[in-house]
Amino acid sequence: MAEPLALGVGNPAETPPAEKLEYTYPGGPRDVEAMYVATDASITLISKRPLRNTLGVLRPALVFRISAEAWREAKPVVACLTDSLPIVPGSARGRLITDAALAPDSRHVAVRTYTQVFVFAVDSATGLIGRSVAADDLQRRRTSRAPG
Repeated sequence: MAEPLALGVGNPAETPPAEKLEYTYPGGPRDVEAMYVATDASITLISKRPLRNTLGVLRPALVFRISAEAWREAKPVVACLTDSLPIVPGSARGRLITDAALAPDSRHVAVRTYTQVFVFAVDSATGLIGRSVAADDLQRRRTSRAPG
């Protein structure tokens, strides 16, 4: 069976040129592993590690957004702090945010830590995170392996 051609590319050996988006965070660098791209082409980024407020209390994970228009900028853009999540990195063992995945219908996003997954409603037009819909403790789930 022949390899399918990439969309818009006549030669399967051709690769479209890469694009680069340079950005910074307000207040300095952040450790971010979780991100997703919304249907409007904006990028949502979620902080991974524990953050403390001025009193030393752990803070909820921060949510940043980079608008789709940022791809047209010649200079680095600043990601906009748009929200926080009711997930507090470092408040429990394994609670560091490692991934996010937007559902195919763009109505929900799953945010993963090492031990849990949280599901949030999402505005399907903008990708902005809304209310929490579900959470599951992955450590409590046991999987069995077939002998083999």
